[in-house]
Amino acid sequence: MLQANPTEAIQEVLENMKARVGGHGGIIAISRRGNVGHACTTSRMSWASIQCESTETEGSLLMGYSGVEPDEFNAWSQTDVVLM
Repeated sequence: MLQANPTEAIQEVLENMKARVGGHGGIIAISRRGNVGHACTTSRMSWASIQCESTETEGSLLMGYSGVEPDEFNAWSQTDVVLM
């Protein structure tokens, strides 16, 4: 089960858990490359992640993502972020 996309790997794990023990749950995971994935077999699950990208010429950009409902995906951004 080596998946490039963390969401695909999470879905596979949750399907396996449901088949084996009839359980429900949710997972938020980060790949070694920093990609965030999430999935759940429950009716709702709160999740959020933040990603910061910075360049020497354009400054920093902070991206935020969140949701509660299964298909909900909210995004926001802020430029010129000062990281300490």
